[in-house]
Amino acid sequence: MEPRIVSTLCVLLVLCACARESYAAMTMAQVKQAMGMLRKSCQGKNDVTTEMVEGLQQGNFPDEKGLKCYTKCIMGMMQSLKKGRYVPDAAIAQAKMMLPDDIKGRVIASMDNCRNSGDGIEDLCEMAYAVTKCVYTSDPEAFFFP
Repeated sequence: MEPRIVSTLCVLLVLCACARESYAAMTMAQVKQAMGMLRKSCQGKNDVTTEMVEGLQQGNFPDEKGLKCYTKCIMGMMQSLKKGRYVPDAAIAQAKMMLPDDIKGRVIASMDNCRNSGDGIEDLCEMAYAVTKCVYTSDPEAFFFP
């Protein structure tokens, strides 16, 4: 991962922790803005359009290799994909720190529900896509992916 991105994520996590301490949770608008850098980086590394990426929010999961690898890139940058495996506890920890209280529990429940959805899938892009799609299907109204 690029040092600049790591540094920015560290700053973001510190800000989230500070916001949590002052009982001022991030809004979804703030979360989306913060995730914009991840989107920009991963979108640039994969052959995906903005429409394809935004389609995930509406449950559009076409059989497109670039989009599948985009989900892998995002999950990797968020540290929820490590050594070829989905690490749901890392994803859940991030959700606890970043997401507003009104959807946090629902998103965490979806992540937990999809804990094993990538098991047995060798291709990392396919595995990340399967997990992302499972989280969407589990609770479409609470789904968020950068």
